[in-house]
Parts: sequence; C-alpha cells; structure tokens
Amino acid sequence: MKKSVTSIKIYPHIIALVIIIIIVSFYSYFYEKHRLSNNVIGFKFSQTNDVILKQGDVSIGRYLQVFLRDKDAFNATEVELCSWDENVATIELDIEKPGGYLFYKITAVGVGETYVCANAKYNSRCSALIKVVVNDYYSMSGTMYNYDYHAAKSYMLKLISVTSPCINGSKATAKICGIPNATYYIKISYRPTGIHTTKLEPKTSDANGIITWTWDIPKDTIEGNHNIIVAGDSGELISFSFETYQG
Repeated sequence: MKKSVTSIKIYPHIIALVIIIIIVSFYSYFYEKHRLSNNVIGFKFSQTNDVILKQGDVSIGRYLQVFLRDKDAFNATEVELCSWDENVATIELDIEKPGGYLFYKITAVGVGETYVCANAKYNSRCSALIKVVVNDYYSMSGTMYNYDYHAAKSYMLKLISVTSPCINGSKATAKICGIPNATYYIKISYRPTGIHTTKLEPKTSDANGIITWTWDIPKDTIEGNHNIIVAGDSGELISFSFETYQG
C-alpha cells in the first residue's frame, strides 16, 4: 500500500513538470516568432531599374537593404529571395554584410521577362521586387548598334550623378565613370514605353574615364521614374533611373 501511495504522490509532480516544460517551450517559440516578425520592417533594392542581361550572364554587385528594428539580431535567413519564373532568371544571396545589407546574384537562364523579389519570412507585409529582362543578345537600336553585353564587365561602369528629380521641360545631366578614352552610348527611355526615347551622341571618356551628357526633358513627359542605359564598346553596361515632375 505504501508503494502505491508513493506513486500517487509523485505522479502529480511529473504532470506539473511536463506542463511547465510545454508552457515554457510554447512561450519561447511564440516569443521568438514575434521577435522575428517585428524585426524586419522593410526592404529597398539599391537599384530599382530593370536588370537587363544576356542569356547565360550573371549579375552581381547589387544589394538589398533590409530595414530592421534590431540590426544586431538580424539573420539573413529571415529574408527569402525568389523569382517569379526561374526558367528566365534566378536570384540568390551572394554576400551578407553587417547592418542588413544583402548582396545578391541574378543568373540569366532563358530569354524572357520575370520579376525577382525579396520577402520577409516572418512578416508577409514586407516585400520588394525588380524586373529582369533576358535577351539572347543585347540590342541598342539606332545610334547604339547591336551590342554584346557582358555582365562580368559591368563593374567598370559607375554612376557618379544624375539630375533627379527634375522639372519637365528642363535639362538633365548624367555623369558616368568608365574606362579612360573609351566610347560610350546612352539611351533615355521615358515611361510609358514608346512615348519618348532619346538617343544622344556617343562620347569618348576623358583620361579619368569620365563621360557627361546633358539633354532636354520633353515638356509632356509623364511624372515618375524613367530609365537610362549607358553602354560601352568593351561590353560593359549600366542601367539607372531619374525622376521627373510637372513644374
């Protein structure tokens, strides 16, 4: 009888201990999930203009900035990088830098258009995307000729400055740094596509690799961001945007 009584006294203690362990485990799980869901509060791609690649190329050097409540607690696994169509292009993490800076790599798989995006794993309200265009060759019509683009050489072109925002009907200027004494071409495309396209005369960079173009913005340009492409004879290319508004 004593043995039976002893087992009855121990049994409630075991149940209580198990319940405490379960409660603590659930609390820890939901606390960690809540912390992660509140840590990532936004994204920003370093360049929001279209990524234009030749089939088979790989684009590196661009980064995604992750806005955080606690930078010290951030882990790159909190961000999911994905492509709407992996038959056109894929995206993956390349380098993680402190403060929520994720450098990514885009691989051009097949000809077509898709979007690559970043999503917060624990916060469905946080997402960002950019468009990727993949060609079998890169074509710059008109004054730009047929142009063979090499993503690996694009690091040789850097944007120094561009007038933005600017009033419709005014002038805008873009300043680029590339290879010294090389020829570069520029094309400005205003949205919506086909309304205005400005192809300026090719220019040769100076001894420091600097090229500057200035052009007139049409007065009837739609407000918003517009795309600029600069390409060089050595296979390098840079794409960026500038903003216009009605004065």
